[in-house]
Amino acid sequence: SPRTTKKRMQQEQPNARERMVSGMLLQVPWGKHNPISWRRHHVALLGATGVEQINVLPVVTIKDPYHWMGSMCRHKYAANWVHTEMHCPNLVPNKFDYGRRGVRKGVTKSIEIVVPFKSDRVHHYTSMVDLWNTWYTDYLDAGSETGEKHMDFGGGQVDGFPRLIIRFEDLLFHLEETFTQVCHCGGGKLINHEKGIHLLSDSAKPGHKGSSGLLSAILRYGKADKRLETMTSEDLEYAEDNLSGDMMQMFGYSYPPRNI
Repeated sequence: SPRTTKKRMQQEQPNARERMVSGMLLQVPWGKHNPISWRRHHVALLGATGVEQINVLPVVTIKDPYHWMGSMCRHKYAANWVHTEMHCPNLVPNKFDYGRRGVRKGVTKSIEIVVPFKSDRVHHYTSMVDLWNTWYTDYLDAGSETGEKHMDFGGGQVDGFPRLIIRFEDLLFHLEETFTQVCHCGGGKLINHEKGIHLLSDSAKPGHKGSSGLLSAILRYGKADKRLETMTSEDLEYAEDNLSGDMMQMFGYSYPPRNI
């Protein structure tokens, strides 16, 4: 991630016995990649033991869905779907997909994506678009009548709670302003803020082959021609028809032309 700082954003928390503490967890205690319905029902393996989950303010990063799909092609994490370097992101199958894992011309309408959040909790999505829509909309709608149910934990409505959803692009191009507001929203303040936030040029994920450093991220996410990767006109039509219009409008994301 290009938003690496030379030191972690630290906060001065009220009632902290007048000492500075980081106030930052490695991840949300229910697991940063897991659906929001796992909150209060799951304890992540790293950095979550003993954390009172209802006292955690999640800060979720959302990314332009077209760029996000391209990122998934480079680093798919646990997600599993039919794809090749010649066609990824791939929403509507074409000649590069036919014959792979049962994908059939004229039969398969979209490329399904499967995410085993745990071995016994495998989620199926009709496409990468469906995954983006579902995961982020569930965070946004938590606590509402339209919000996700605890499908993995015996049903019931996901409770509402304070949370932040911020755009990756704002972290990339407006980092200091965004971090400052996030810190203040959490009840803290930046330490040594007069010195500004110092960035590292290298990737924050050195173990991820091809991860972007600061400069490469700006070049990738600041150029329209890097947004669509190998997507076809059919992919773009599918994306425009199926991406959540409410989410696209709320976060200021635009649809590219269908004909490329």
